[in-house]
Amino acid sequence: MKDFRRQEVYARKRMRQPMARAVRLTNDLFRLAIRVVQNSEPQPTTAGRVMRFMLTRLFNDVRAAQIAAQTAYPIQAIALTANAFELAYRALYICDDDVEAEKWALHDNLRKSYPDNLMKAVVAVYQNRGLSRQAAEQIYRNRYTPLAAAKHANPKVLTNFGLKQEADTLHIYFGPAVDDGVIKACRVALLECNRVLGLALSTFIWFHMPEQRVALHPAVRSHFRRTQRFGLSLQGLVPALAAVRDDHGDSALLPPQE
Repeated sequence: MKDFRRQEVYARKRMRQPMARAVRLTNDLFRLAIRVVQNSEPQPTTAGRVMRFMLTRLFNDVRAAQIAAQTAYPIQAIALTANAFELAYRALYICDDDVEAEKWALHDNLRKSYPDNLMKAVVAVYQNRGLSRQAAEQIYRNRYTPLAAAKHANPKVLTNFGLKQEADTLHIYFGPAVDDGVIKACRVALLECNRVLGLALSTFIWFHMPEQRVALHPAVRSHFRRTQRFGLSLQGLVPALAAVRDDHGDSALLPPQE
């Protein structure tokens, strides 16, 4: 175990500078999330209570992904991000629907979550905000499928990290190993964590904290724009206005400005 701890300490030092922007973005979102929880009154509706509880679990998923990313565990960071994606979109699906919230609260099947078909939930979320089924399914495939590959131990993902070929010898690393691919994957994990947690927070504020919209939504929108710019930077793109507008449907999930 000492070897693991030494590797992790070394990896965290190596990851500190390249992950600094992603970590700042995530920490700022946590501060905003704490403001939301601290300022929310006891929820009078089933949907409000369920969504608030789901948000607390979502915070933990994102925090665990952040720890894994900062320690150069890319597969684990991405797998935890897949959990965050699933939980966030199920929370967005429930939104302010007390009937769906009641079904979620009474669900007792350990073999399936609720709603059990995540793709249908994602499609419903976007269609309710005016996007087409085709666009919603494309968002699911582009954003969730790569995350799920890590969560479900896809061989292609498993062989992308922690290996080094030298002549006829293949080295397999136990614990973290830092390289450009690891850094990129960990940045992408935190990018997606910020995206889904920010969308869930925004929806909760709009539907369950109407008296706090004016106070909190400017910070949510500011963070959303920072997340967009960070995502574009990972693609090597300058965050021009036209590129920021092409946000893969995210802006459809943000309520209108007051």
